[in-house]
Amino acid sequence: MTSTAEAPKTGKAVFERPHIFVEEGTPWCQGCGYGAWSRALIEEIERANPAKLVAAADIACLEYMHEIIPGDITIALHGRSVSTVRGMKMAQPGALAIAFQGDGGMLNEGLNEVIHAAASGQNVLVILGNNGVFGDTGGQFTMGAPMGLKTPTSPMGRNQATHGSPIPICEMLAMLPGAAFVGRISTHDPAYVYRGQKVIRRAMEVCMAGAGFAFVECMTTCPTGWRMTPVEAVKYHEEVMLKDKPVGILKDWDPATHPPVEAPLARLS
Repeated sequence: MTSTAEAPKTGKAVFERPHIFVEEGTPWCQGCGYGAWSRALIEEIERANPAKLVAAADIACLEYMHEIIPGDITIALHGRSVSTVRGMKMAQPGALAIAFQGDGGMLNEGLNEVIHAAASGQNVLVILGNNGVFGDTGGQFTMGAPMGLKTPTSPMGRNQATHGSPIPICEMLAMLPGAAFVGRISTHDPAYVYRGQKVIRRAMEVCMAGAGFAFVECMTTCPTGWRMTPVEAVKYHEEVMLKDKPVGILKDWDPATHPPVEAPLARLS
């Protein structure tokens, strides 16, 4: 019988489970990128250490967020997690407020919600999970899907004449004076996840400082909705999904030109 070798007692841990992670298992499909950015987010919540956390999650793929993140989290109507968390923030002004919304919920169902939130400059953090499809209603493409994407309900692929063009939500929100921070990340590759976590960290810092509205678009694969293997989905994501969608910080907070809208949020001692 063989036994598993133990790590040296003098070894240094470089990767471990976040302490605040609610251990319920991974709820997403094999090859999905939601698990990568949600873990990065959890690590940054742990780093920020807010005294109070409130959040609202969209239905479908993102409704699982309440199973893995501690805090007061509610499931909103489809497309309404941004407006829901704005109300939660008004009720709990000293809390770090986060809205989780998918691209179907945000770009198809509730586009006006996020535009008004950014215009208001309210100090909330909005996380968009963009995989190009509705994950709970059959895999229809969304307004975040690239041209040519084939889904179960669009087997011929998305085209401009019939379906219109994708909505560049980051670029739109970055133009609004109320937006303090706008970033885009990708989770198809470990190096991208590493760089993306720094973008999430900065967005968290902006909200903890009371600067105002912060937004991060998380580009992910969806092998299930795209009818691909995880390996095929990663290749498609890099070659097609990220085309004309630069990752990184599109708009960073500058205190000199964008004064904070509220006092810095309290942290746990």
